[in-house]
Amino acid sequence: MKRLLAVLTVAAIVLTGCGSLIPKKVEFFQRKVKAFPEVTQKQQETQREAAAYIEQKTEELKLAGIALNQPSIVTNATEANDVANALSTALGPPEDPWQKEASKLAAKLRDEQADHNADLQKFKKYVDQDTGKKIEGTGLIRIPYFLYIGLVIGVFFVVWTLWKWYASSNPILAAGTNAVGRVSSSVLSRGYAELVQGGEAFKGAVENSALAADVKAEVLKLFRSHQRQEQSQDTQQLVSTLTK
Repeated sequence: MKRLLAVLTVAAIVLTGCGSLIPKKVEFFQRKVKAFPEVTQKQQETQREAAAYIEQKTEELKLAGIALNQPSIVTNATEANDVANALSTALGPPEDPWQKEASKLAAKLRDEQADHNADLQKFKKYVDQDTGKKIEGTGLIRIPYFLYIGLVIGVFFVVWTLWKWYASSNPILAAGTNAVGRVSSSVLSRGYAELVQGGEAFKGAVENSALAADVKAEVLKLFRSHQRQEQSQDTQQLVSTLTK
């Protein structure tokens, strides 16, 4: 049983992977998962100001087209104003509508978006180095370490028990290469001795027969020749081992 448990433990380590069984090392200064760089409140406010500004200017342009009786300007301004209104509604109204030059608002919008893009690139580089690594505490099934080892050994023990039960009910299949070991060496030894005795009796009967001397010699020669031909070297070694 001790040998069996030792074998099962080694098999468990090999089959499940050393990394999942061996206790983890103590680590210091580990990296932590950083939060995704969201758009800041300041950036959102700038976007609201820009959307509201565009909505206001397209509305003014539409009214100017109507006053100048310019249908094409009215049509284009109306369409642009509809989109600007939808965008402003989606972002929400700004706290303070933009009252300065449009160029400054455009520059502010570009700078803040560039800063956000830089934050996204930094986050990507930080996260990429941990791609594919497992995150502790996120497993679907979580069990204690020693219980895990016990379950693995238990599974092997059940398989081993079932195999032994199956082997006991199917001795021929379970024996395999050990079939020779199931035969008693004393039985083989006795059987071989009986064959030798039978051969010696045959030779004695030939000697005591009324056959001519040359016929006796030929018969004995053929007997010995066929015995050597039919008995291989492996058989001779096996018989020698079993009859010691």
